[in-house]
Amino acid sequence: MKTCFHFTTRQINPGSLIVKLPGKMRKLLLYLFTLMVMLSCRNEDIDPDKYIYPISLQSSRNTEGIQLRWYSALALYRSNMMWPPGGVSGERIEVLYSKDDTLDYTVIHQASGEFSDTFLLPVAESGSHHFFRLRATAENVKPYLSNIIHVQFDSNPTFEPLVEYPNTTPIVLGNFSSDGSGFVYSNYEEYVIDEEQHEGYVTVLFDEISTQAEMLFPNANSPVWAPGENLIAFQYFSNDSPNRLYSNIGLYVLSEDSIVQLTTGEHQFDKPVWHPDGQSILFLSQNIEDGAYYDLYVYDINSGDFGALPTASGITVGHFRPSYSPDGQKIAFADYTEEYRYQIFLFTVETGQVDPMENSLWENHSPAISPDGKWMAFLSNRSGLSEIWVKDLQSGDLFQITGDETIYIESELSWSPDSEKIYLKAYKEEQYGIYSVTVR
Repeated sequence: MKTCFHFTTRQINPGSLIVKLPGKMRKLLLYLFTLMVMLSCRNEDIDPDKYIYPISLQSSRNTEGIQLRWYSALALYRSNMMWPPGGVSGERIEVLYSKDDTLDYTVIHQASGEFSDTFLLPVAESGSHHFFRLRATAENVKPYLSNIIHVQFDSNPTFEPLVEYPNTTPIVLGNFSSDGSGFVYSNYEEYVIDEEQHEGYVTVLFDEISTQAEMLFPNANSPVWAPGENLIAFQYFSNDSPNRLYSNIGLYVLSEDSIVQLTTGEHQFDKPVWHPDGQSILFLSQNIEDGAYYDLYVYDINSGDFGALPTASGITVGHFRPSYSPDGQKIAFADYTEEYRYQIFLFTVETGQVDPMENSLWENHSPAISPDGKWMAFLSNRSGLSEIWVKDLQSGDLFQITGDETIYIESELSWSPDSEKIYLKAYKEEQYGIYSVTVR
């Protein structure tokens, strides 16, 4: 299957935003804009003793232990000119360390001056948990403490490729058929229909038996296979408006090679998920009051009716695919909280009760409950980068799966039918692809 790509970069010209204003006001706004740019480009001593530049701390795991990598915003600024300066560099950097969950930190390493450095903590005990943070100090400036990093030491899993595409091909994960013979997903490519060239998202079926990927149908995103049925629900773009691209939910019938449009109209419906009984489809609907958030909607296959999930009144969710428990009684979803980070919640369908997965210091999203109901996989930045963690839904224990900084993991996770592997979208060795890792 040949895949082609198209990239579009659009830059906003600030002057174009005011070109239609009256002459005097236009000149005034242009003057203010120029002044703002000049002030942002002043020398770095404009505000020398106000604060210490933020420090980023990341971790990765190798056979010798846990490697920490950190750098200052000042170092980034001087190398990339990313933003205007306004603070000072830490004169001394201390790596603070605590084992297990005591959070009683001790200093295990020091660095000085402007910095971008690494430090290896030798670890041999598999499954052990480690916590780190950085403290930066400078004369006459309040010390800066970085976020806490939480790492579980284990050997990194082998990433087995399902499909791979060159460079930056957009891919959206789907799921396995009930018998595990095929995996459905969508990607962006060029294709030909009736001798005409087209470009856009298409739904693709990867046949596990023949190990071949085949396009099923175009204009389809976020496909999901129905439990026990040869049906695939998907999102499709439903108009060509230059200002807003609406999307609806459709259904592909494999046995008939036909498409049924389940919803129509000016909607923003996305991220369909089948109920475990196969009789309804859960999906996101863009919140009318705040377009940054979404509501939970459901489509009844038998009646054709759709609307907000009755017990979900008053809750909003982030733009991540929700996940049903195998019995259909719980829905895991991510929402943006008052602490300015995404967290995962469990929603009880019958009662409407919402419970947080944990009271977390870190950002968590993209939940996926395993088919056997024992695990919930999710993405978390608690180790400094977006990595896969798993929660044991029976004991409540958390454990880290991935920890390799050379592999960039994006949102969307999917389980194998036997609950032994997690499938993920990742960027690895200059290729986008779908990979699997074994849970235990």
